Amino acid sequence: MLYIALFLVWAPTFIVPPIHKYLRNRIVFTCYIVIGVLILGIYTANYVHNLSTLEKSHAPFYISPLVFVILYKVFDMIVQRKLNRHMYFNTRYATNKESLEQTTLEWLLQLILIFVPLICGAIWLSFFD
Repeated sequence: MLYIALFLVWAPTFIVPPIHKYLRNRIVFTCYIVIGVLILGIYTANYVHNLSTLEKSHAPFYISPLVFVILYKVFDMIVQRKLNRHMYFNTRYATNKESLEQTTLEWLLQLILIFVPLICGAIWLSFFD
């Protein structure tokens, strides 16, 4: 389950960055949120207090898909206000129109979008473990 949660964050940003075009679709966005809530719900339903510390340390990473999708929506709205278009993502291995037209603001937002869900997990581990 942990790998699915992390895959929902890392796949759209590193493996297939053009997948963000699909997150602009309302149905896909809603399905992504439902999957994130289901992952968190399954973990919460199966949580047992006598789990090992390693298994307990994975808990904050189950929130990362929800944090990711919420941040994506907020950042996309910021870019829409400033540039009157959706947020573009940089792809290193393939050049496309969006990758070539990415601004510094979008690059910074992309970095934040990549690392903040995982940093949330690291902060949780440093304070509550």
